[in-house]
Amino acid sequence: MKAMKGQRVYWFAFYLVCAVQLFPGISKTSAQISVVNPSFEGTSQAHVVPSPWSRCEGSGTPDTQPGQWGINLAPSDGNTYISCLYDGSGNHGWIEGASQQLSSPLLAGITYEVSFDLAFTNIYNTAEPLGCYGSFEFMGGWGLCNNTQSFYQSGQITHTGWQTYNIQFTPALAFTHIYVRPYFITSCGGYINIMIDNMTNVTVLDPCQNTTLAATSTSSNATCGLSNGSATVTATGGDVPYSYNWSTGQAGSTALGLAAGNYHITVTDANSCTVVLAVTVIDNGSIMPTIGTIINETCQTGNDGSIDLQISGGNGPFTYQWSNGATVQDPTGLSAGSYSVTITDAANCQGFTNATVTFGTPGGVFGLWMWQGNYSDDWFDPCNWDKLTVPTLTSNVLIPGGTPNNPAIRAGTGLCKFITINHSNAGHLNIEFFAGGKMIRQP
Repeated sequence: MKAMKGQRVYWFAFYLVCAVQLFPGISKTSAQISVVNPSFEGTSQAHVVPSPWSRCEGSGTPDTQPGQWGINLAPSDGNTYISCLYDGSGNHGWIEGASQQLSSPLLAGITYEVSFDLAFTNIYNTAEPLGCYGSFEFMGGWGLCNNTQSFYQSGQITHTGWQTYNIQFTPALAFTHIYVRPYFITSCGGYINIMIDNMTNVTVLDPCQNTTLAATSTSSNATCGLSNGSATVTATGGDVPYSYNWSTGQAGSTALGLAAGNYHITVTDANSCTVVLAVTVIDNGSIMPTIGTIINETCQTGNDGSIDLQISGGNGPFTYQWSNGATVQDPTGLSAGSYSVTITDAANCQGFTNATVTFGTPGGVFGLWMWQGNYSDDWFDPCNWDKLTVPTLTSNVLIPGGTPNNPAIRAGTGLCKFITINHSNAGHLNIEFFAGGKMIRQP
């Protein structure tokens, strides 16, 4: 029963906690903890709380409203709600509250969110406010009505219409039960009261919803096409310590040995909040040399070949070191042979390539060796023949008129298959044979 106006009932409660409870299978990532009958639905009657809620404190019993003790405020949700009293004379007076066991325990250190619709009433027959106020306290413990930790206290409530109170709380320990009631703030002449309706399920509050975790990065570029770049991330905000996970698999705030490319880093703080940052490492430019036009040596002793070296990438200016000692980009005056070059740029990166200079391209009619005599009169100098080789016993030879030099065989044996001597240029043409020189034609 309610205490009649002017009546005071005092009570004392003693708790002895002698057990340790373990809660397997509870995950920090559980999104919600269900509350059974959160809207306090039942039959309107005095001294009864709807199931599975249980009355608390022994001396007082909440009422299922509306319709009891002159209270006719319509529910904010469903059909019924509960009303609770607290003696305004002090902390050890009449107290009414309700409690229930949760579907799964609250975990220590996790932030949760829940809401209630609350209201105060100026009319409470036999337990009038008489200048008192409304108040609301939300608590947790290890059994029905256990109030080991107070999660929330509203302060004085005087509004007589429903208002929603959103509550965020963090248990210091793992708790299995919740408990709601009014609470004492200051002395007053009557009874403190509170109407409670439309409780929500208890939701795990995402600790990252309003996180200040952020990250910035700097990078050191790779050089010379090598994997020698690096990147560093700096984390701020959130809760330390931070952990780092690079897309390369490296951990720590700095990643080393990076080639040019795109990377990402995931920074995680102590609340498992994350921020992902993209990092780009560029290459100062590897040297990519290519060989353009090669002008071959016209003949064996011409020394008139050249190489056109082309450069892409790298950072100029460049220096060149050819295997023949040349230090220019495009060497000239080359004889037939193989050449290599080392190119070094301003970042001390190096590139390498090589090229081959050959004799000039043979010309003339297929199968016919024509004397040109451009270099000398020596029959055995390949530069004097259009094929750039000396005739053999299978070669058809043409000695035209008007050449700069007539052929001469000073020593050795000149060979041919057939030979035609043309002196149609109003002059004569001789093949001179010096001592020891001779000629053999294929029979």
